[in-house]
Amino acid sequence: MGKQLPMGIRVIYMEDITTQKKGSGIEESHFRITLNGVQIEERDLKGFLHSKYFPIAKMRKGRKQIINARSMVKSMGFVPPNSIDLVISHNSGPQLKPADIIKGVFHLSEDETSKIRILKTKQVIG
Repeated sequence: MGKQLPMGIRVIYMEDITTQKKGSGIEESHFRITLNGVQIEERDLKGFLHSKYFPIAKMRKGRKQIINARSMVKSMGFVPPNSIDLVISHNSGPQLKPADIIKGVFHLSEDETSKIRILKTKQVIG
């Protein structure tokens, strides 16, 4: 397998997971969202974090589905000067993309949403 990897990348540990109990999967994902000049309001973040239910619409199989974004977000916070850290819990049920969450929480337009950059920084597998 090592011969197939790009130069500078090497395998340091492998584990056979085929015998592990079913249901092991991604528990949470961590993201750094760079706003690239998109202006957002701190009050929107505070309102979201203090809510118990925050509906965001998602199109699924041609139908609009309402998903509670607040139950998915484990944490979200500003990182100066122009970024947000977002941690999403992967519970059962439909999921939202980080861009959909940021768009909904901060009431961004499609144009504004297209300017942000999202980098997955970590995944926790259980």
